Amino acid sequence: MFSWDVQYDEHDRLLNFFWVNGRSRIDYECFEDVLIFYTSYMLNKYNFVCAPFVGVNHH
Repeated sequence: MFSWDVQYDEHDRLLNFFWVNGRSRIDYECFEDVLIFYTSYMLNKYNFVCAPFVGVNHH
């Protein structure tokens, strides 16, 4: 039940990477929980990436 997908831009640079395992699919069907790893949210003055983990838990 593992699946993944990759999206590239016109210069063959990675834009998005998505993966999900079987347990995550089952959990999503039961609880609709989502975890997002979003690395382009904010850059600090040194252009370092801020990469927060954001989770939504409905139980």
